[in-house]
Amino acid sequence: MQKEINIWNILHDGEITAVEKNTGGLYTIFVSIPYLRRRISPLGDSFVLILSGVKQITFQDIGGTMSTLESELELSTPEILHTESVAMPICVV
Repeated sequence: MQKEINIWNILHDGEITAVEKNTGGLYTIFVSIPYLRRRISPLGDSFVLILSGVKQITFQDIGGTMSTLESELELSTPEILHTESVAMPICVV
């Protein structure tokens, strides 16, 4: 599996706590996983992902309603469970 896809399985149980959309398809995403992050120096509770070349990030709730990840973060903290994707685009559950 490509590392660009597998990272989402490594981050399972993480909560997406912040996202920033920059120009040119660049996103910065904070994923909080305190129990895992404590094992890595320097001490912290989150991982920071910097994604480039992103065309679209959407959020879909259990009922199938789609919104932007940014608007979802105003209401909740989405949790990463896993991905079964083997190619782009990636679908994270």
